[in-house]
Amino acid sequence: YHNTTYPGPEMKNINGQMQPLEDFEKPVRDILELDWGNSNRTTEQKVDDFMNMVVGLNDKLGFEHQHRTYAVLVLLLFFIRVVVYMRVHPRIAVLYATIIEMSADFFHFCILFITLFCVLAFLAMWTFGDKVADFGNFWTACYTQFRMLVGEFQMPTGENSGFDITFG
Repeated sequence: YHNTTYPGPEMKNINGQMQPLEDFEKPVRDILELDWGNSNRTTEQKVDDFMNMVVGLNDKLGFEHQHRTYAVLVLLLFFIRVVVYMRVHPRIAVLYATIIEMSADFFHFCILFITLFCVLAFLAMWTFGDKVADFGNFWTACYTQFRMLVGEFQMPTGENSGFDITFG
């Protein structure tokens, strides 16, 4: 690990000054520079320090993920607000009226689609999960099924593919 500062993303602090993203560099550097060869400390103390540093970094990453999720939700709300405000324009009002008219039917379609999607993902997990890693658990089966829907799915074929339902 080199102590070189790489050019990368920067963020502004409260004073408006540009600062590198050191919130993540310092914990990683501390973890990598932990003195495992120090004979004055027990292995238990070193492992405890290491785990505390890893938990601290994980907390920072979790906060960053949560912050980004909230930012996406705010942007979606802004988008909805723009769509609602566009109804004042006569030609765009037709689009807005169409969205309002179809919203109830679309909501019911989503309920039906999600129900069927989850049932089929569970069935795929239960049937193929022990033989095909892409169906190993429910969430992975959902992701694999989504990939199948968008056409990004390349499963092995043949007698060792794991899709022999008759003889399992």
